Amino acid sequence: MVLSNFGKDTTTLGRPGSDATSNPQAPYVSGRFTSAGNGPVPPPVIHYWDWQLRAACRGVDPNIFFAPDGETRNDRERRQRVAKSICQDCPVRQLCLNHAHAVGETYGVWGGYTELERSPRNRRGGSP
Repeated sequence: MVLSNFGKDTTTLGRPGSDATSNPQAPYVSGRFTSAGNGPVPPPVIHYWDWQLRAACRGVDPNIFFAPDGETRNDRERRQRVAKSICQDCPVRQLCLNHAHAVGETYGVWGGYTELERSPRNRRGGSP
């Protein structure tokens, strides 16, 4: 599941006010801009997120992957089937699943697996 950046240029993610008028040269680090000589600036984070550009869910309504409040069991099962069908042939499915495990995603369908299927209890035998 791609993070909520559908259709956005992810090279500017994390930069407040990123648009054609903002200063593209101003480095952004941990919630604040740094000035020259203020220490090294870490590499761009796009390297860690560029897999999302190739995701099958790119441009798909994210509500398919996350349960709305008050969702019935039948609706949840139907929604999850649709989400998993999108993930089935995704070229970055494993990277998506790895991301979910790495950051401890507790909600939604990621890499074709629901939050319950990704839980540590269900992963013991080498499953997701």
